[in-house]
Amino acid sequence: MIEVVGVQFKGMGRIYYFKPLNIKFQPGDYAIVETVRGVELGKVIVGNKEIDESQFETELKEVLRKAKKEDLIIEEKNNKEAEEAFKIFKSEVVKLDLDMKPLQAEYTFDRTKIIFYYTAEDRVDFRDLLKQLTPQFKLRVELRQTREDLHNEIEELAAVTQEKLNYTYD
Repeated sequence: MIEVVGVQFKGMGRIYYFKPLNIKFQPGDYAIVETVRGVELGKVIVGNKEIDESQFETELKEVLRKAKKEDLIIEEKNNKEAEEAFKIFKSEVVKLDLDMKPLQAEYTFDRTKIIFYYTAEDRVDFRDLLKQLTPQFKLRVELRQTREDLHNEIEELAAVTQEKLNYTYD
């Protein structure tokens, strides 16, 4: 058996499990964790509980720490600045006359990268776009193509995330 907590990112989607490292979490708490995308802030959906290790195919990562009020402020700031970054992204797509529809921008919590989401009918050669965006943001830039039918879900996700951050953290 292994002690885990279940964390969800951006207010919806899959729950990911992490080792809590002797930190007690309740559902509704926020945690800072290391993911494949970088350091992220997630909401604890499943508090500390014991689960059979055989349910996990890979070694679980550890929670870095319980989130503080300041972390929620950082996340809110990142979200607001991502809105401005999105405007730049859209503008550069228009300037380069790329056949893509920009959807959203988001920073990782630790601001090591910014991710731009878009839809397109076909493959898009966005090398010139990356050459324009990377110096403006001075960090790693990722472009991720998503399906058109996910566009509304992404917009709802952004709204839900913003709503959930507008609360008082004890």
